[in-house]
Amino acid sequence: MALTPAVIAEADRIMASDAAVNLKVLELNDLWLSNGLASKQVHGPERFCIHPQNRGGAMMNSFDMVTKGETMMSQGLRIDLLETSAVAFCMSSNAVKRDKQLAANRKCCSQAKGVMPEVVGDELFLTVGSSHSTCYLKSMKQGLVKNASSFMKKGQPVERCLSQGWTWLILADTLEDQFRSLPLLYSSVLNSNNSVCVASTEIECLATISNCLKLGKTVAEATAATMQGEPACKEYLETVAFFAQKYTGGDEMPLVDFLVSFSKLYGQSIRLGQEFTQLITYFDFKLEANLAPCFRVACMAAQVASPKVQDQFAKLLVKADLDRIKSKSKPELLEAERLLKDAWVATQNAPLKDGERYTVFGQAKFGRENKEWNSLEEINQALATELLGPKGTSSSAAPTASPSKVANLLEASPSTVAMMQHPHLEVGGLYQHSDYGSQVFQLLELNDTSAKFEHRPLMQDAWTVAIALSDDLKQWKKTKKAIVQVVDQAAWSKYLVENNSAAGEAIDMQRMQILLYDTFVNLPEVDGFSFVSPPTGLCATINIPKGKLKLIAYGDLKRDDGKPGHKVSGYALSPPKAVGDMDNVTATSVLVPFWYVKPSMDAEAVNMQLTNAKHGGLAIPCYTNSRSIRKGELLLHAAEALLAKEASKAAPKKRKAS
Repeated sequence: MALTPAVIAEADRIMASDAAVNLKVLELNDLWLSNGLASKQVHGPERFCIHPQNRGGAMMNSFDMVTKGETMMSQGLRIDLLETSAVAFCMSSNAVKRDKQLAANRKCCSQAKGVMPEVVGDELFLTVGSSHSTCYLKSMKQGLVKNASSFMKKGQPVERCLSQGWTWLILADTLEDQFRSLPLLYSSVLNSNNSVCVASTEIECLATISNCLKLGKTVAEATAATMQGEPACKEYLETVAFFAQKYTGGDEMPLVDFLVSFSKLYGQSIRLGQEFTQLITYFDFKLEANLAPCFRVACMAAQVASPKVQDQFAKLLVKADLDRIKSKSKPELLEAERLLKDAWVATQNAPLKDGERYTVFGQAKFGRENKEWNSLEEINQALATELLGPKGTSSSAAPTASPSKVANLLEASPSTVAMMQHPHLEVGGLYQHSDYGSQVFQLLELNDTSAKFEHRPLMQDAWTVAIALSDDLKQWKKTKKAIVQVVDQAAWSKYLVENNSAAGEAIDMQRMQILLYDTFVNLPEVDGFSFVSPPTGLCATINIPKGKLKLIAYGDLKRDDGKPGHKVSGYALSPPKAVGDMDNVTATSVLVPFWYVKPSMDAEAVNMQLTNAKHGGLAIPCYTNSRSIRKGELLLHAAEALLAKEASKAAPKKRKAS
């Protein structure tokens, strides 16, 4: 059945969900099976090759395959456990792509002649789970495993697997065409939960991250996708991602492919460990404009091939080795970096097929050469001669890579490397140096030879300091201090008091405040009421005829912000601080009766109405009694809600259409 838009949308939803990765795979399996995009089939090992994206593109380490196979034989093969992770994709129906899939398997086998089974050419499927077990059983069927006959007696699990096969979940190749990262997802999950588990190492995680980045994922997305497989290095996977991003040759990450191939040639999956991985990734060799990417990769390769292994961890290089290089052998380190880079260029320019290059290193038996060399230069010359012939040269510039978040330090300029070494440096940024006291400098330029900082003194000419990239640029500290500069008179003169309208407006408001105060204190004294408490309010102390009680407002004038409220001559009027209980009155309390006329929702109780009273040329808010008030009656005005209710009643009603 073809992939429909609905199935694609549902698969995208599942893969983007926050569900645990094993649950995602189970849900995807149900989706494929229910839509005819997967099926359960029984096949023997001869029908399978390894998916090129298995273990992040590392495919398989032959030493791991043998180790796992022997462990499986010694413990006893359980077909039920084998079937829990037996998942494979159909080989591509596209002839060109299928040929590439077979070629990748032939290359993998050619690097492990006599150990891994040969690719026959009639295989149908590509494993993303149970790959080591299947490959080992295929080797047994091809007669490559010694003493295999003892496990192949009639009716035994091994004999049944070889003669009858076991149950697989077979996924359609169209799924891989639509979801390019799907094999990576299945491989990372299935390789983390096998009965005889080979957890993903740092090198395999580098391969997975590299493949994810090539599929268009960001570094963060690639790291998260790799984390789903529960790799052995999950606690420091971000360090592995940083190594991939900075030191492996740019967008295509060719040095990852080198490390993967190298590790397969030199031994089983040895873990580097958190201490070494963080050391080789973040170590500061104190080289200006040179992060030594080739040397770091060489150290990682040496560690992978280490003959000193303890509890599956390589124990060759330690921090003391790198400290010694940094302190005593900087010239040799720079020379080694140059020679390694030249050797890499020579390897890339060699007229050899990828599958043949490994033979140059004399690794027919997968061991290490016993030959000793006098210097790196001698090794480099021998390599160039073997790769290119006597007339070959070891240097021709590789094409410039397109800009990417992944750094290509093999081709980076000194200025680019300097910016990476000193991430605090930014053109246009402000800096200080202890040699120049409190003076502030701006970084004007950072080129391949120097960094130029400029200081601009007040009323004097600016001057610059050029710092060679070989000097310690870390001494230039980023600062939050600003560069003090003379401001043009035209930019500030309009804000002087005599020219600033805002200053005049403030004076006008103060004048209006004084006028309001003078008007208020000169009003005739009003009696016939008193304060009540608590809460503080007003009541009549005598019977008051209609319209005879007027309470004028007073308060602080402020700029009108357009909000509802009392106004005086275009200014907002705000009350003095309210007194909730008359027992709390202090010497600083200001009582204005106007503000203590309380709102009421009882229309019959309302006896005060808001009006305006004109005094001294000002229109001032005023409460006037709208009806006669009896002695002892509280002074109340209509609440806003009551006014709105009465207004709605008074509005003419629309007639219903007949």
